[in-house]
Amino acid sequence: MHRYYASFFKAPQYASKVGYVHNQVAIEGRFNGKRCAIVHLASAYPNSLYLNDIELGNPNFPIAEERQLDPSQKYAGIGNGVFQEVLIRTGALAAHYGYEEVIAFAADDVRAKIFSRKGFSVDKRDKELYQWSLRTHVQVPIVMPVRVEGPEADRGGA
Repeated sequence: MHRYYASFFKAPQYASKVGYVHNQVAIEGRFNGKRCAIVHLASAYPNSLYLNDIELGNPNFPIAEERQLDPSQKYAGIGNGVFQEVLIRTGALAAHYGYEEVIAFAADDVRAKIFSRKGFSVDKRDKELYQWSLRTHVQVPIVMPVRVEGPEADRGGA
């Protein structure tokens, strides 16, 4: 993994007060010298890790045009086994830094269903945004609670 931006810490007070996403980081994964994953993360108010963008592609598995979710997809991505690993590591990172949840926006209903099979659910807390996504079938808000296991879980219950 490679970090493009060095800073990844809890939100400064100003950013927390105004509710902006801050402290963004892009992490790149490579396999045999070829990029197979890039994940953009940010800290978001109040205590969420925002999965801003995720791009997956296995250059060893080109995908037929009729199976592409959109014209930019050239290689197998979500279904190549990397997706689950990226989400596991994202959840572990969130737990390590003390975040309560991972939030994101699925590009459309199809992708929201894919994320839901991996532990995310539709985020209905912002009713207006949720209703808008129901009408348009795009930018579906999703959320996944951070699961803390092991010694960290014991500290939280005391």
